[in-house]
Amino acid sequence: MRRCTDDDVPWAMSLFKRRYPNRYDFETTESWVRNVVLRNPGLSLAVRTANAFLAAILIARPWLPADWECHVVAVYADFGHTWETVPLLKYSISWAKERKASSWRFQSDTGQRIGPLMKRIGAVEESHYKLEL
Repeated sequence: MRRCTDDDVPWAMSLFKRRYPNRYDFETTESWVRNVVLRNPGLSLAVRTANAFLAAILIARPWLPADWECHVVAVYADFGHTWETVPLLKYSISWAKERKASSWRFQSDTGQRIGPLMKRIGAVEESHYKLEL
């Protein structure tokens, strides 16, 4: 596992295109990875294995400016390599702790079952509400 550089972006986007539905905006995603995630290593994280990628960001809500939360924005692995995401997820937790984050969060918007992965790293399920518009 290692941190991503600009040289990894084509690989990450190729993997992203294979794993995510066509309704996602790949160009904007690539720009976000290059210009936000990779350019702000204090607030953003991009790591990879041979077959998996993770991006996370730290955010603070305006009403609690000293209370940072780590949000895993994207995590995906090539077909047959799902378990390579576990070390990436664990690394993102360590990274968040080093930066004094108070919580770590991840949710899937792809419909993939993430329960087994979350159980493996000790994360608990939260309830939330959603309204499709």
